[in-house]
Amino acid sequence: MTTRTKGTKEPGPADEEFLQQLYRGSELLGAGKVIEAKDFLERAHQLQPRHEKAQNLLGLTYFKLGLFDRAADLYEMLVRDNPVDPTLRVNLGLVYLKTNALQRAAREFETATDLAPDHKKAHNYLGLTFAQMGEYGRAREHFLLSGSDAMAEKMSRAIAGEGFSRPAAPARPRDAEGGEGEGASTASTGSGENDWGAQFGLDEAPRKTPATGARESRPPVAATPPPRPSDDELRFDEDEDPSLSAGSAASDSDSEQARALVATTDAYASGEDVEVSDELPPTPVSEEIEVSEEPVTTFEETSAALAASEPPAPAAATPSPAANTSGSGPGVNPPVLTEWAPTAVLPGASAAQPFVQGPASVAVSVNGELLTRLEGLIAVQGQVAFQPEMKRFRGRATDKPFGDGVQAMVRARGQGTLHLEPAAGRQLVAMVLDDESVYLRDASVFAFEEPVVFENGRVPSDLAPDLDLVHLRGQGRVLLSLSGPLRSVPVTMDAPVSVPLSHLVGWLGNLTPRVVPLLQSAAGETLRTAVELGGEGFALIALGVR
Repeated sequence: MTTRTKGTKEPGPADEEFLQQLYRGSELLGAGKVIEAKDFLERAHQLQPRHEKAQNLLGLTYFKLGLFDRAADLYEMLVRDNPVDPTLRVNLGLVYLKTNALQRAAREFETATDLAPDHKKAHNYLGLTFAQMGEYGRAREHFLLSGSDAMAEKMSRAIAGEGFSRPAAPARPRDAEGGEGEGASTASTGSGENDWGAQFGLDEAPRKTPATGARESRPPVAATPPPRPSDDELRFDEDEDPSLSAGSAASDSDSEQARALVATTDAYASGEDVEVSDELPPTPVSEEIEVSEEPVTTFEETSAALAASEPPAPAAATPSPAANTSGSGPGVNPPVLTEWAPTAVLPGASAAQPFVQGPASVAVSVNGELLTRLEGLIAVQGQVAFQPEMKRFRGRATDKPFGDGVQAMVRARGQGTLHLEPAAGRQLVAMVLDDESVYLRDASVFAFEEPVVFENGRVPSDLAPDLDLVHLRGQGRVLLSLSGPLRSVPVTMDAPVSVPLSHLVGWLGNLTPRVVPLLQSAAGETLRTAVELGGEGFALIALGVR
């Protein structure tokens, strides 16, 4: 049956070719013929670059071939178009984790947990990322939230200094353009090098026995004796018996903590194994292509996570916003109010997850003190009082208000939750400061936890209004108000970066800003200005909403 993704017109030759390429590529991917599938899926992607299922399948193919840069590009595009989908955030985080981009991986996993606080896989991967970064306290917190008591106990031992050492950092992946044959070989023999989800036992679910007998003779990963595994030892064998690897590692856990971390986990204490999904990741297209056979075996070789990290059950049980926004419609019987009300509850927040993003609103937890703006305030739950905040210059409070009107920054005190909705054309994005500092435009800072220290400042200019800034430093979460997805541009001593004011969010690192003309008329009049950043660091920019 021919299915269209958008519109109502009859499919033309290009649409028919797209469906054929996508269908054939999906079949080959399901059969484990990754290299052959790549050609068909790339052609389908060329025909319809915005088709999200085609992007998903091609991203998975690139992941399996070790072309992580290309996989990252596709999943970044999917996340940009679907910023509140936790599944896509987890997928992108796994791509970053494979390339040892730990900070980026942590950011995506944290965003996924903000969007879906009960997403156990996201918490588990975030725990693994923090463990690799040596942040055992934060890793323990997320292992507990994921139900992985065994891993949480290992983190407790590490915090107590019982000889724990981090696993060896993964080697850098092949260049994206290098040797697809090698990538195919890696994909065919297992989940590949540097697969941290597999190394930590995250996906030690029973697997289908492949037809290739040569791979059955490979010993389990946990049986390798060296405490710091080499690249070969970090290869996850998809035929590995989970009970053998877990038992072997458990017997050595007291003496070799690093090897135990690599070999074992109790990621799901509830008894629910990580399973390979029979479905592709959900894509919010209006109508998806009907594929006769979903690729199942392909997901097994990628830690059963890149394409199978389904959203948590509570999210699936939540009625759609369209069903909740009104109690009746044409031809529909109105619901009973007392039955409907519990199904339309706004998402909540907690001390562990102070910023939780829902489909159309954000919940901000107040546990003591929190600085926030009240623009878009929907409701206040609990006992919370507000007091206008004053600006701070050079470490001292002033009598100048921190913002005016609905944009005023206030200090919220008490115990409760604030429910807010983003302003029109804006989106709220949560980030974490880890004993670091960042300079942000005043208008981009929406809320931050009380442990974060702030100071106001500005960049004077004769070309445009002075640029109001907020300098944040310390440790805690920050909620940004942006016009689109957040991105960064590296700045070096030899290559300063100029960012139009319409896209500038702020910067990280030792950078010096100055307002410069970006475009001038023939008469020398400044038509457009930008902020030039010089030094070493990163420019933070917001893409426009498309």
